[in-house]
Amino acid sequence: MPNDVRSVCDWGEVRVVSASMADILDIYSRIRAYDKEEVAELGHELSIASIKAVYGEADIRLACMVNGKPEAFIGVKNDHSILGAGRIYALMTDEAEKHKMAIGIVSKRCIMLLKQFYSKLYNIKACDRERDIKWLKSLGFKAYDGGRTTNNGKKILYLELITE
Repeated sequence: MPNDVRSVCDWGEVRVVSASMADILDIYSRIRAYDKEEVAELGHELSIASIKAVYGEADIRLACMVNGKPEAFIGVKNDHSILGAGRIYALMTDEAEKHKMAIGIVSKRCIMLLKQFYSKLYNIKACDRERDIKWLKSLGFKAYDGGRTTNNGKKILYLELITE
């Protein structure tokens, strides 16, 4: 990741920095209920140990700082089963929701930067996560049937952004 990530991705009160373990643990301590529900629905555990594992597995780790405090984590993990692909994910606090316009602008800039490193970015979402799906589509992602269901039987969508 280039050192100029901040100059590319900052907007107003939101700054993007390389995320530290302390940043993601701070976000975890205040994570919004919406994200907790999604993680459980997809069959994963949300704990300090799982957060540390997510941080450790990520190849790119970014924190959205709002007025100097970490409020969102954006990570990308290389998917070694798909050449050049990275799975992108984000965790946010309730405070981040109050700055969603600025974070949305920053997200678009970060995606433009990340496209330099991956031939494909993707994420998976339950079909009823409409605001996330709408947000990913606004960033250029296309939605496809993921061929799976969540723990409670909802269809999973596979969202991908071809960057080549």
